[in-house]
Amino acid sequence: MRRFGYLVVEGPHDVEFCYRLLSHAKLERIQKLGKLDPFFKPLIPNSFPHDDDLQKRMPIPLFLQNDQFTIGLHSAIGETNLVSTLEETLSVLPVASFCGVGMLLDADSAISPAQRYESLRQRVREKTRLELPDGAGQVRTSSSVRLGAFVLPDNASPGTLEDLLLESAATQYAKLLPLAQQYVRIQPPGIDNIVKPVKSG
Repeated sequence: MRRFGYLVVEGPHDVEFCYRLLSHAKLERIQKLGKLDPFFKPLIPNSFPHDDDLQKRMPIPLFLQNDQFTIGLHSAIGETNLVSTLEETLSVLPVASFCGVGMLLDADSAISPAQRYESLRQRVREKTRLELPDGAGQVRTSSSVRLGAFVLPDNASPGTLEDLLLESAATQYAKLLPLAQQYVRIQPPGIDNIVKPVKSG
């Protein structure tokens, strides 16, 4: 019998990042509905288009599965939707059915990672009555469900997933990274002719 895990993240890049990490545990990416464990089928929309919007992406988690686990990686499409996405999921799938529930968010730079985590913790408590651990990166194990949240890049420093990826690229793509950074810094030719500064007065 499989056990179920659920992770809510800010966006599609975070989903792919988590997928790459979890794939080392021999979790297979599920592409066919018929292969998905029936437990997660309440998260699959029954109609198209979603919210009557033809341009809106269908809000379907990425599912990973092996003989022991099925894990849903759910993009909230923005930090402000993390808690509401979790709340919606727990309205159709009881939290007690999971062996673990987690959240992944960026620290950014406007407030400290600790403040960002505490704000998330309070909103989760208000909307779902779940109690996240005292600090980011910790796991609450006092119940049958493991709960936690991780603030990228390291639960302590300001930044985002991109900072973590750039740090990894310095090792994995040592020769290519400086060229990519130089390319990003180069001003396109003729830009001064397109965008002219506005003179005051």
